[in-house]
Amino acid sequence: MRNSIHKMIIFPCLCCISFYVGEKIVGETEASFTTKETLTPIEASTAFVFPSTINQLVYQSQEIAKTINNEYETIDLPSTDVSYQDLKVSEDKIKETDQKIRLLYKTLERNVDELSQFNSQIVNQKNTDPRTFDYVSKGYNDGLNILKNVQATVDFEYIEEVHSLISSQIKKLESETKNVQKQNGELK
Repeated sequence: MRNSIHKMIIFPCLCCISFYVGEKIVGETEASFTTKETLTPIEASTAFVFPSTINQLVYQSQEIAKTINNEYETIDLPSTDVSYQDLKVSEDKIKETDQKIRLLYKTLERNVDELSQFNSQIVNQKNTDPRTFDYVSKGYNDGLNILKNVQATVDFEYIEEVHSLISSQIKKLESETKNVQKQNGELK
């Protein structure tokens, strides 16, 4: 046991003596740099909009367009031999459908406006390769095409015509009912 303790003490002592002797033999050293490197500013551009944002706006626009088209297809001219109650239900339905389509259309326009703003930010950026943000231009064009398709499909004047036709039929039935009631009142 005693030998092992001596060995444990001797080894670090030998290391210290060899480092000391090595330092005395070598002495001081000097180093110098032969070239100087200067710092240059680095320009880094960041994405102001991510592809997932553009894809989400285009997807939302597609879904809104589908909903608008589905709602628009439910609008039908009522037949002339419909009861007063059926006309009232049709009138309420056309009002509700018209409101829904108009709200969805405004949301679609907002999405396309947002895509347009992102696209114009690309155009206004300097020192940026426009191809870097191709996904923004493509998304804007997709959104614009969706809006144009909805504009070509949905005729808001037709919706108003159907609504006014239903309203006029309701007024006609109401006046006929009043005339019948007047005549029945005069006959008694």
